[in-house]
Parts: sequence; C-alpha cells; structure tokens
Amino acid sequence: MILGRRAGGLVPVVAERVARMGAWGPIAFIGVYVVGDLVLIPGSVLSLAGGALLGFIRGTLLVFVASTLGAVAAFLVAW
Repeated sequence: MILGRRAGGLVPVVAERVARMGAWGPIAFIGVYVVGDLVLIPGSVLSLAGGALLGFIRGTLLVFVASTLGAVAAFLVAW
C-alpha cells in the first residue's frame, strides 16, 4: 500500500515523459499502466491520465488493452 502511494505521486512525472515520447508513447503508457496495476496505483488515476495524454478515443482503446494486460499480469503474479 505504501509503495502504491509513492508510485501514485510519480504519475504526473511519468505522464509528462510519456507525452514527449512521440510514437513510442502509447507503448510506454501500456507498460506503465501494467506496472501501475501491479504496484496498486488506482486504475482510475491511470485511466484518466491515458485519456488526458492520448485523447478520448485512442486513450479509451489503449486503457482497455492496458487494463486487460494488467489484470492478466496480476493474475499470473498471484498464481
């Protein structure tokens, strides 16, 4: 829980870096989202960041993919 709070404070910094990555930004966002799921950053924060960074339609699609991959990763860690 403490790790999740500390990592949650890094979301604006990471969001700025992802925004500057150009074409690699969506791939980096998916990676950050999956890791964020594993360290207990709230999905709502990550989803809102995705929409703000990538736009409504593109952000929604990437959040859907990233949240699914994050859930799979969490399942595999728990398994």
